[in-house]
Amino acid sequence: MRDSGARVGNFDRSPTGDASDIYVSCDVTDEVSVADAVAATMDAFGRIDILVNNAGIAAADADIVDTPVAEWRHVLDVNLTGAFLVSRAVMPQMLSQGYGRIVNIGSLRGREAPPRSGAYAASKAALAALTRVLALEVAGSGVLVNCVAPTAIEGGMSDADAFERERLIAKIPLGRYGLAEEVAAMVAFVA
Repeated sequence: MRDSGARVGNFDRSPTGDASDIYVSCDVTDEVSVADAVAATMDAFGRIDILVNNAGIAAADADIVDTPVAEWRHVLDVNLTGAFLVSRAVMPQMLSQGYGRIVNIGSLRGREAPPRSGAYAASKAALAALTRVLALEVAGSGVLVNCVAPTAIEGGMSDADAFERERLIAKIPLGRYGLAEEVAAMVAFVA
């Protein structure tokens, strides 16, 4: 996004240096933390035009019956409730300026729902539904809401043993994992 001329703010529980203009400590699962982070971003930039909801975690591979409830809730809190809270926090400002772009980062697992990925797949399927609902609620306002749902990404949460990696690659038409740069280019295009 920065390569496109955007000033970038990064919300993270442990902000670290990258290509962002500001780093804001934020727990996306906490409404007060999100409100404070949005206020800090507004103070720094004066407006928010683009929101990319990219916070996400994966659970350990396990059958639903073996998934601890606390782990289930944590994955849904970060992957789904986090996107809800941050979107809800920036939406009034975007609507008042008549312009905004929200891009949620989903996953192909949300559509395919492979075994042993219950919490993650459910969170990403629900994120796709949240995206559609929000897009319809703000249609015609100048605010657009989309979801990008990549497959396995090199160096991302899809790191797997050699057998699992080959199984995943066999399902990908290009015959390889995607690259973070490819996802970033798609997000920039959609935004």
